[in-house]
Amino acid sequence: MSSCAARLSIGPVLEQIGGRQTDFVFDGAGNAYTGTNLMVPFRSAAGSGEAKQFHVRQETAGSIEIVVARGTLPAEQVEPRIRREFGQFFKGPMTMRVTWVDDIQPEPSGKTRLVNSELTIRALWDS
Repeated sequence: MSSCAARLSIGPVLEQIGGRQTDFVFDGAGNAYTGTNLMVPFRSAAGSGEAKQFHVRQETAGSIEIVVARGTLPAEQVEPRIRREFGQFFKGPMTMRVTWVDDIQPEPSGKTRLVNSELTIRALWDS
């Protein structure tokens, strides 16, 4: 319990309120991109159902894995477009690995995360 300036008892005080978490992807030049940003090249490459959905994983700056759920066209036809669109989208250097899956599993909340980054802002600033 805490008390306010009027010395009235008030319930427990929250130390911090956590909100929605947004992971960022960083290219080799340090430019940051959100999952929403990354929808632009994905839709350009596979917007007509050629691929169902995507998820981007990053463990090191300047390198990503794009996980793509198969759609109506074979991966061999869609992957070159995905590589081209993402490659043109990033302002700095970015190494890309494309992995194909049948489905992208949602998080325990039921939502699908577009980006999962193992990087931290502090680690990028310290480098």
